[in-house]
Amino acid sequence: PPPPEGSVQISKGQHVILPFSEKLSDLDAEQKGRLDENVITPLQKNKKAKADILAFAAPAKDEPERDQRLALARGLAVWDYLTDKGVDPTR
Repeated sequence: PPPPEGSVQISKGQHVILPFSEKLSDLDAEQKGRLDENVITPLQKNKKAKADILAFAAPAKDEPERDQRLALARGLAVWDYLTDKGVDPTR
């Protein structure tokens, strides 16, 4: 199957999938709520847990650089949100 549009993976294999609208990298209120509930709260409860951010963008015709920039922007949006909420960037 194709990779999800964007996802955050918590240690022990739990995935939180955050679909993005085409060409967008900003987090909406629903995505932030899902991160709060499914990533930030578990990380606060388990100080040893870590999260991996995996970000993707659907391929565009003849624009692989755009895909890479969009995927990076999505991953950074998630990382920024987590760190703004107090998650240690090394986790």
